[in-house]
Amino acid sequence: EPGPLTNTHADGDRVGAALQRVGFRVARIRDATSTQISAAVDAHAARLLQAGPNAAGFFYYSGHGASDGTVNYVIPVGKPISRAADLKESGVALDYVIATIAAAKAGPQFVVFDACRNQLDKSVGSLKGFRPQAQVAGMLIAFATADGQTAKDNGAYSAAVAAELSGTEEAIRVFQKIGRRVQVANGQLPMLQDNRTADFYFNAQ
Repeated sequence: EPGPLTNTHADGDRVGAALQRVGFRVARIRDATSTQISAAVDAHAARLLQAGPNAAGFFYYSGHGASDGTVNYVIPVGKPISRAADLKESGVALDYVIATIAAAKAGPQFVVFDACRNQLDKSVGSLKGFRPQAQVAGMLIAFATADGQTAKDNGAYSAAVAAELSGTEEAIRVFQKIGRRVQVANGQLPMLQDNRTADFYFNAQ
């Protein structure tokens, strides 16, 4: 099983509080199993669907993540994962998370993976970090670090998100500033895939 992470609860609370400050309704889930993660994704998509076609959504995940070389996964608690074959059985595919949110056909969507902090068997090279993820229309997908790399479990990414969400610039500038903060703090390079077609301001003043 991946080693324990010490900052994920604080990460979620920090980002959740920042989202509430700029007007988002926030639902939190901690120490989730694969079933609970899937249910939380489904509930998030259902809320977007209910809110209507212009609803903005923000999905944030802090925890372990890895790829089997083809598919990216977030890793739930409670199941041992030490090799690539375990991921399909025990992990939750990023494709599922992204496709479920996209299927709500709401407004601009922000999906943030503060992951790739794996402490898996170092002999299994395919478990290091995520592979490139397909882009999705109307969605900005952000990763705490570059493809194939791991991130430090020190709260730097969530702290950067919380600090920059209050800014009044367009969302892509907000995430660029998040990336610069994390580069300075950790020396890791956050990645972005922005496929939105309209501007969005987290803090429109």
